[in-house]
Amino acid sequence: MSSAMVHLTCAKLSGTGSVMYTVESNKDVVSINGNILTPLKVGTARIKATQAMSDTGASQISAEVVITVVKGTPTGTPSFTRLDRAGRTLSDTQLTKGSFSLPGTIEWVLHDSTVVIANTAYEWRFTPDDTDNFNAVTGVVTPYVKTDN
Repeated sequence: MSSAMVHLTCAKLSGTGSVMYTVESNKDVVSINGNILTPLKVGTARIKATQAMSDTGASQISAEVVITVVKGTPTGTPSFTRLDRAGRTLSDTQLTKGSFSLPGTIEWVLHDSTVVIANTAYEWRFTPDDTDNFNAVTGVVTPYVKTDN
């Protein structure tokens, strides 16, 4: 799962020593390296923060929190060839993933054989390969713009 990393901090623990973070449940949902949490898949995980009362390692205090990882929504815009005349179809636009970085498929919502009308927006859909962890995205573009001259 391509995801953003999260920097963990403890605001409620009262010790002055260093803090150690551990995943206490569902280790396949998130991973932790130092104070960096990385989501791995959709789900919930229990995270424990343990802090020494002082840097000398005197007694420790801890707190737990449940983290929920939800489906991500990819960002990006497709690329396409602008049409320069009437009578062309959506297949003539050569729609591609453009700036979407996740593996997936982009397609027109209407059939590729749809004749494009000037100044009309057409809907596209990007479907990530990993639909368990990411939502599909839709948008519109106007492939043929005709101005009155």
